Amino acid sequence: MLLSDMKRFFEGRICFTAAEGFSELFINACRGQGARLFDIFVSGDRVLAAVKYSEYKRVLKAADMSGMTLEITKKTGLPALFNKYKTRIGLPVGILLAAVIIQVFSGVLWSVEVSGLQNIKEDDFSLFLDSCGVKKGVFLVNIDCNEIELMAENLSPLIMRVTANLIGSKLYIEVFERVLPPEMTDLKTYGNVIAGKDGEVISADILAGVEYVKAGDAVIKGELLAGGIQELSDGSTRLLRAQAIIMARTKNTFSCQTALNVSVKRPERMKDSKSLYFFGLVFPPQKGSASSATYLSTPSSIFPIGILRTRQTEFSEESVKLSETRAKLICITDLACTAFGTLGDTFVADRTLVSSVDSKYSVEAEFYCEEDIAQEQLFEVAE
Repeated sequence: MLLSDMKRFFEGRICFTAAEGFSELFINACRGQGARLFDIFVSGDRVLAAVKYSEYKRVLKAADMSGMTLEITKKTGLPALFNKYKTRIGLPVGILLAAVIIQVFSGVLWSVEVSGLQNIKEDDFSLFLDSCGVKKGVFLVNIDCNEIELMAENLSPLIMRVTANLIGSKLYIEVFERVLPPEMTDLKTYGNVIAGKDGEVISADILAGVEYVKAGDAVIKGELLAGGIQELSDGSTRLLRAQAIIMARTKNTFSCQTALNVSVKRPERMKDSKSLYFFGLVFPPQKGSASSATYLSTPSSIFPIGILRTRQTEFSEESVKLSETRAKLICITDLACTAFGTLGDTFVADRTLVSSVDSKYSVEAEFYCEEDIAQEQLFEVAE
């Protein structure tokens, strides 16, 4: 339907009324002259129809042949628009001026995007681009991407490679910096093993270091389990990196709750709005970001002119009362996601689940797990 409407607009239509003659002879004469009639309506000796703008002269010949009198009732389409304003010079001059402005503006740099800067300050790189003549408003023919890449790579020893690409009226510059080597220090790393959680020790396998706990001991988070400082029999001290596997029974508590009366938002209607984007200006202004955009483009460039489309959704707020079964399902689901995400593959030996209902539905769970609570605590010593 859209293509046919566009074709009709570019071809143009002339709607007319033919009277005072022979209607059937008139219609046959139009066909003989090669004039195709549309939307024909015959009422007695009157004929109401439409014809292409370019074929109206053929209809006039058919009217003379059949003795009909023509009266134009309506003209539509692009030819009618041009014919209406053919005596006004402002329209073609305005179109020509707009084309010239678009052509000139499309050859101007409107935006520069720099990415990849980490150790180099953006202000310093902006000053470098200004010194190279790369700034908003310069003509694209004066921008040499190869020269920008070569000069930028010599700007700092931190820069390994630079790529510059000009797409439409926007210049994209990507900087690849070198990875700095770590500073070499004369330090050696040692470590203790501490408890990562509260629990009761089931078994303690000390692989390296001094043992501080045994099976059956209760430990708290942060308590020393295996030390990396060993006192020798001759009174000297030996430093090492302690390693241990400490299996303990731990208690993990999780809780979740949800209100029985909740407020929800339901979408009522969606509203689409369109704005014109012209070289960074948006008219009329939009609230929020555009959901889609269509820009004027050619196979080789993109012009900063287009249509922005924004979709806004209006919501209504209402209160919903949850049943106890539904509230319990919500709590159990949230609790399961939280517990599984925290415990992971930890072996769960036992668990308890307690629920309560007031103005809110609450669920509290305790998981008794058997897991390795050994956590390494490193320290460095200068040699």
